[in-house]
Amino acid sequence: MVENLSKDIQKEFPGIQGFSARNMWDMARFYSEYQPNEIPRPMVAEISWTKHLVILTKCKDTQERRFYILATKKFGWTKNVLMHQIEGKAFENYLLGQSNYDQTLDDSIKNQAV
Repeated sequence: MVENLSKDIQKEFPGIQGFSARNMWDMARFYSEYQPNEIPRPMVAEISWTKHLVILTKCKDTQERRFYILATKKFGWTKNVLMHQIEGKAFENYLLGQSNYDQTLDDSIKNQAV
């Protein structure tokens, strides 16, 4: 059905790109993954379609996806940089790097806690 719909759209609107069967499957996946989750629509619109496909393919967790969407927007990551950050586990490293040592430990023992 998707393949037929893709052909019909391309036939009806010649010259319009982006409606290949594969891209339409990706659109359905995008909707099914983001719609029920708490990723605000304006945040989703902040980065390109290609970057969303990378995030959808490589990240399974909503928090992880949210992190990479925000970081991509904030730091202006290209697709290749985004892929490198995901492969380098930037999200996990960010989570591991969080601590409340500065607020709770005395200056004399902070270095021992790290």
